[in-house]
Amino acid sequence: MLVISPEMHRSVVRHGYPGIDHTAYFQTVPIKVGTQRLRGWIHVPEAAHRQEDMPA
Repeated sequence: MLVISPEMHRSVVRHGYPGIDHTAYFQTVPIKVGTQRLRGWIHVPEAAHRQEDMPA
Protein backbone atom coordinates (compact mmCIF):
# COMPACT_ATOMS: atom_id res chain seq x y z
CA MET A 1 0.00 0.00 0.00
CA LEU A 2 1.17 3.50 -0.77
CA VAL A 3 -0.26 6.77 0.56
CA ILE A 4 0.80 10.08 -0.95
CA SER A 5 0.08 13.70 -0.11
CA PRO A 6 -2.30 15.87 -2.13
CA GLU A 7 0.71 17.87 -3.31
CA MET A 8 2.45 14.76 -4.68
CA HIS A 9 -0.73 13.76 -6.49
CA ARG A 10 -1.21 17.28 -7.89
CA SER A 11 2.44 17.62 -8.95
CA VAL A 12 3.13 14.16 -10.37
CA VAL A 13 0.44 11.47 -10.39
CA ARG A 14 -2.49 13.29 -12.01
CA HIS A 15 -0.46 14.05 -15.13
CA GLY A 16 -0.35 10.37 -16.12
CA TYR A 17 3.37 10.18 -16.80
CA PRO A 18 4.61 6.87 -18.28
CA GLY A 19 4.81 4.19 -15.59
CA ILE A 20 2.36 5.94 -13.23
CA ASP A 21 -1.20 4.65 -13.32
CA HIS A 22 -3.25 7.59 -12.10
CA THR A 23 -6.47 5.49 -12.15
CA ALA A 24 -5.14 3.43 -9.24
CA TYR A 25 -5.15 6.37 -6.77
CA PHE A 26 -8.12 7.38 -4.62
CA GLN A 27 -8.39 10.36 -2.26
CA THR A 28 -9.73 8.92 0.95
CA VAL A 29 -7.08 8.62 3.64
CA PRO A 30 -6.88 11.26 6.39
CA ILE A 31 -3.23 12.18 6.98
CA LYS A 32 -1.27 14.75 8.94
CA VAL A 33 1.65 16.52 7.30
CA GLY A 34 3.43 18.75 9.76
CA THR A 35 0.61 20.71 11.39
CA GLN A 36 -1.79 20.28 8.46
CA ARG A 37 -4.57 17.71 8.29
CA LEU A 38 -5.14 16.60 4.71
CA ARG A 39 -6.86 13.88 2.71
CA GLY A 40 -4.14 11.66 1.32
CA TRP A 41 -4.29 9.54 -1.83
CA ILE A 42 -4.06 5.78 -1.50
CA HIS A 43 -2.65 3.60 -4.29
CA VAL A 44 -4.79 0.54 -5.07
CA PRO A 45 -3.20 -1.27 -8.05
CA GLU A 46 -6.02 -3.81 -8.35
CA ALA A 47 -8.53 -1.00 -8.97
CA ALA A 48 -6.94 -0.09 -12.30
CA HIS A 49 -7.09 -3.69 -13.46
CA ARG A 50 -10.77 -3.97 -12.49
CA GLN A 51 -11.55 -0.86 -14.57
CA GLU A 52 -9.79 -2.37 -17.61
CA ASP A 53 -11.85 -5.56 -17.29
CA MET A 54 -15.20 -3.75 -17.24
CA PRO A 55 -17.19 -3.78 -20.49
CA ALA A 56 -17.53 -0.44 -22.27
